[in-house]
Amino acid sequence: MDKARLGFRIAVAVWAVVASAVLIWWATREPEPVEEIVQVTEVVEITAVYEPWTVQEEDAIMLARLAWCEARGCSTTEQAAVMWCVLNRVDDGRFPSTIRDVILQENQFYYLEEAPVTEELLSLARDVLARWGMEDLLVYAGRVLPEGYCWFRGDSVHNYFRDAYQGGNTWDWSWGSPYAED
Repeated sequence: MDKARLGFRIAVAVWAVVASAVLIWWATREPEPVEEIVQVTEVVEITAVYEPWTVQEEDAIMLARLAWCEARGCSTTEQAAVMWCVLNRVDDGRFPSTIRDVILQENQFYYLEEAPVTEELLSLARDVLARWGMEDLLVYAGRVLPEGYCWFRGDSVHNYFRDAYQGGNTWDWSWGSPYAED
């Protein structure tokens, strides 16, 4: 090995030893005390608290009655889809903005105030409303009917959901359902 290379290697080794010593000294030294100056200029009370969306019982009862009128005898998923159809209308600016007003809008749904509210349909309505509320949090909620499907017709066995009053696309049930079928 020539002298130039040997000299370079020695210089690198010395530099590495010195750098290591400096790093060890820096890491083990006592830190100098730091004085912080804090000045409070204003105390602000925080009053905005996120409150989870809650299901309104009147809405759940109306959806349960509507499902009894429009989807009695259909699968749980189709009953839920009738409820989602109403919620799609609530979310769509072309329709009233409340569940009650959408359901009671003239010549839109077959709804009877005296229709029975079964425990199964009421439970389903609460579940659908809770899932709808979760969508505000950008959470996949288990929707069974896509947004925009605001119309349906039935044949006494099944309901067929569309994204237009006349014509349009008919929902193909290609999404999975969160409900176990009977």
